[in-house]
Amino acid sequence: MSPKSPVQLRITYPSRRSVLASYRLDGATLSLFVPTSELVDLGRSVILDVGFGDSQQKFRLEGRVTWRRAESRGMRLEPGLGINFNGSEKAAPAQMLAYCAGRPLELGTSQDARVQASIPCNVEVGSRRVRARVRDISNSGAFVVGRGLEELRPGKELTLTLEPGWFGWGGKTFKARVVWGGDKAGMFGCGARFLGQPAEIKPALRKYLGKRAS
Repeated sequence: MSPKSPVQLRITYPSRRSVLASYRLDGATLSLFVPTSELVDLGRSVILDVGFGDSQQKFRLEGRVTWRRAESRGMRLEPGLGINFNGSEKAAPAQMLAYCAGRPLELGTSQDARVQASIPCNVEVGSRRVRARVRDISNSGAFVVGRGLEELRPGKELTLTLEPGWFGWGGKTFKARVVWGGDKAGMFGCGARFLGQPAEIKPALRKYLGKRAS
């Protein structure tokens, strides 16, 4: 095994509910505690084959080790690893968490279902404007595909205009913040979360949540 190759681990949680107590969502990063006595270096990439004591469902996750906990019998702490998932790595663990919570897989860690779409849009970042296309959308955010958008760093704010008219006028405009950039289902772009009050955003998105990819 080369030093840079991912470490493969087989992880079994005692129940699906125990997984829900083992994750944390902090901004653009999803982290998960995985029970194991395996010693893996900090910063090392891992591939996790995850199963559950109360289900036959399996999930394969890819992430990176950020902390370790050794066994402590006196404090009754289970040994294990802290794994972080960023960018497109978050999709699989988010689906797993939705499954463990008894929600549709497409919800991930969100309460809002994502709808596949093909909506033309303009993305403005500072003085730069990019013609792009929304490939999935929910009441809380969107995945936008366009040249160079996958390079935007998490935290970057942008203006997203759906279905702009001639010269960029018209359409529905939303403020958003980038939470990740990279590949999703073979398409390169960025995931952005809408900014503002949900009571104002949801009515404006109603027509788009009914659109399906052509």
